Amino acid sequence: MFSIKPVIQSYWDWRAAGNFTFGGTGSGLVIMTALAASFLGLAPTIPMVSALGFIACGLFLVWLEIGKPWRFLNVYRNPFTSWMSREAYAAAALFATALAAILRPSPLFLWLAALFALAFLFCQARMLQASRGIPAWRDGAIVPLVMATGLAEGTAVLLLYLLAMRTVSVPLGTALIVLLILRAGAYRIYRDRLRDGRAPTAVVNRLGEIDRTIWVLGLAAPLFFAVLALAWPLAHGFGMGLAALCALLGGWYAKVNIVRKLAHVQGLAVRHMPVRGTGRSGASVQPGWPAKR
Repeated sequence: MFSIKPVIQSYWDWRAAGNFTFGGTGSGLVIMTALAASFLGLAPTIPMVSALGFIACGLFLVWLEIGKPWRFLNVYRNPFTSWMSREAYAAAALFATALAAILRPSPLFLWLAALFALAFLFCQARMLQASRGIPAWRDGAIVPLVMATGLAEGTAVLLLYLLAMRTVSVPLGTALIVLLILRAGAYRIYRDRLRDGRAPTAVVNRLGEIDRTIWVLGLAAPLFFAVLALAWPLAHGFGMGLAALCALLGGWYAKVNIVRKLAHVQGLAVRHMPVRGTGRSGASVQPGWPAKR
């Protein structure tokens, strides 16, 4: 793939997006399950199994990208230099401790699983940031956005599970509201930084196309329904269910677009246009980028 202007990268497709989508949800669910089990008395078995299912689905999608099935073992070779390697080690430790927490319930195993889930989520965020050739990924604002999104999604799935069990949890509903506010703040900072000359014009245009959907589906709607559910007990199940569903789908929509639709490469730039013979060189040229202020 080569282009003078920024074009969307073709190495990470929908399968890679699936890893960030389901992996973030699963790791967030592990963390929130550990908290709910420790402070709210939640039985962690089913949520923990579901969380491992999400993460396994994401990792399986990445495995589908590999031409040779056993090539995935190479990911363990560079833990000191690669965030992808660190993600793989965190995933292995997460599965080991989470399975231990399922088979032999213990606060120690639960908190270890939550710790490795947090490490896994952080590695995913830093893996995007380390992709220096992708302007929409390399900005530091993407790290808190990915972290807040994963935790909000995990809380949303846990709330949906509790509602299916006909259980009301005001603390988890309050936690969802707090995480949605944090996600909204992280997204606004990320969006404004990309619009401030840190991303190509095509990325800014695409961001403008999806901005309203992200705000409405992923932020405004779940906040409205969650507050409604907490303020009106008769509508708690209906309101909190809609809030959790919108929070989950909104997070997935944002991450899929970040990984697939905002993933334009840097492109080429000329610091100053050369001139033959005598005379002054021309101004710098960077095709596909907004004019410098």
